[in-house]
Amino acid sequence: MLRTLRRLVVVAALTLLAQAGSLRADTMVEVPVLNVAVGLGDVIDEADIEIVELPYGKIPRNAITDPAGLIGMTPKRLLRPDTPLREGDVAPPVVVKRNTVVVMVFERGGLFLTAMGKALQDGAAGEIIRIENVQSGIVIQGVVQADGHVEVGFGGSIALN
Repeated sequence: MLRTLRRLVVVAALTLLAQAGSLRADTMVEVPVLNVAVGLGDVIDEADIEIVELPYGKIPRNAITDPAGLIGMTPKRLLRPDTPLREGDVAPPVVVKRNTVVVMVFERGGLFLTAMGKALQDGAAGEIIRIENVQSGIVIQGVVQADGHVEVGFGGSIALN
């Protein structure tokens, strides 16, 4: 959240400066770019990023301006080096893939239950996905955890059928 807030502040500041006329198309601005090509399934590391100065007019409107917004992300397509990246170019890495079997965990108070489920969609850590209980066939929602298990029963009713 702090990353997003920082990024929004930078974008807002650049937008205000441009609207005020004090930021011309040839004004140089520092932006993060990749120093290597990064493909699908790769995770962007700090060593893959460098800061370059580019004319403001050459930077896309929705460009990522904070290197922290790239670290740990994975590209949605092949990304070339030395090109400003847009927010739509990267996403959090998928932890749970569609149609894979996952462990569903329900924990509340002193109660701890597990069951096997089939992921009905891809999910990154922290995302809510649909899972089908392999024994009952009931479809429920769960939150993907970084280690690959899915936490269920986090809210009110959990059955979606």
